[in-house]
Amino acid sequence: QEGIPVFNWSDMGLGTSEVQLGECTDGRFVVLTASSNQTEVLSYEMAVLTEGVDERELLSMVSLTATPGLVQAVSDFNKTNDRYKVELTEYFPYAQNVSNEEWDNAILNLNTRIISGDMPDILDMSNLSVQIYQSKGLLEDLYPYMENDPEIRTEDYFENVFEAISLDGKLPYLTDGVAISTMLAGADVVDGNNGWTIQDLEKVLDTYGANSINNLSGASFLKVMLQTDGSFIDWNLGKCSFDSPEFVKMLEFAGKIQESSQDGFGGTEMSDTYAAAYEAVLSVYHITKYRNYFNGNLKFLGLPGDGGEYHAIKPEVKVGISSSSTRKEGAWEFVRTLLTEDHQMSCMMLPIHRRAFDKVTQAAVEGKSIWTWIYEDGKAAKEDAELTKQLLNSAAYVENDNQTLETLILEEAGEYFSGARSAQETAERIQSRASLYINEQM
Repeated sequence: QEGIPVFNWSDMGLGTSEVQLGECTDGRFVVLTASSNQTEVLSYEMAVLTEGVDERELLSMVSLTATPGLVQAVSDFNKTNDRYKVELTEYFPYAQNVSNEEWDNAILNLNTRIISGDMPDILDMSNLSVQIYQSKGLLEDLYPYMENDPEIRTEDYFENVFEAISLDGKLPYLTDGVAISTMLAGADVVDGNNGWTIQDLEKVLDTYGANSINNLSGASFLKVMLQTDGSFIDWNLGKCSFDSPEFVKMLEFAGKIQESSQDGFGGTEMSDTYAAAYEAVLSVYHITKYRNYFNGNLKFLGLPGDGGEYHAIKPEVKVGISSSSTRKEGAWEFVRTLLTEDHQMSCMMLPIHRRAFDKVTQAAVEGKSIWTWIYEDGKAAKEDAELTKQLLNSAAYVENDNQTLETLILEEAGEYFSGARSAQETAERIQSRASLYINEQM
């Protein structure tokens, strides 16, 4: 009654969608798997697996939880590369429910490995703090690799994405696709507004009601601002300012939204009660859906900030190379595949390769995209494709993942939302706990 591992899908270069598996009488396996890109539904592949020896050089890779797109990238690399094979280790299966304690223990385990010298060649930085790893010199700057790669030209990409994810002029990781975090509304709701600040958002809430923005509660507002507003933490100095008047004001504003949010998470379906929406745009169809909702009078507001509106990039993956790897050349051979046009068309978000982006959005206009289920008619408008491109082209910030710090802050904010503490007391407690956490990491 014990299971014995026979083979790993990505090791064999096989996709993991629509899997059909049969064992032959001689011990071989017949496998039928499917892979997809955004312009096709599924393409199938049949393989016969025989036990053998793989003499390729191993590249170690670690991910807390690998997305299907990342697993597909590993599989495609292992299927085609003659010299190297990526051996992917995951702490948790994709989409598994994981407690905050389990996340923290996994990160602690990974950091302990790194401290002991067991750093993987390739690291998926999703759900990890890029700033901390970068400040410790653990990640290679990928700009020189791109510059020295004869097949990669930065002008073929939305270069603002590289600029957004850079830290101190260095590129700590690469991604294949991105979503855009933003806010949108009917043009009449924000008529006359040229910018979009916290004060503008407050005015909309005062006019239309505190529960008038879809997908936005006090907790989710605070989460969005923490992910996209880096002004409260200086990772270079290892200091934070969560007891500042600016953060206290933000906390009070979040509490105002939270009071009227019935379930603490805001709405999930658009209705006539919503004047605006917080949205992550993953495809041109998301634009089409909201344009129809607002009867064609759609306006992108961006996320509110003191400097006016801004749109934030949410990377699909964050893959970096260890600065201590002895196989950096091989690691780059894998990481660079994320930038290829073919792979970018198979990611589930907006490709950052311009030709791949055009092909994917054109498929949506023609009704031949895998995203057609989002939109009843199955087709997107050309103007929506152009608006999506403008949106991606203008994004200048990136969402930052630090689940431990985020959980800590939201936990304390919950005390304020429940009325147990004042905003000032909550901010001071957050400052104390966050300072301790940051000092431990630096």
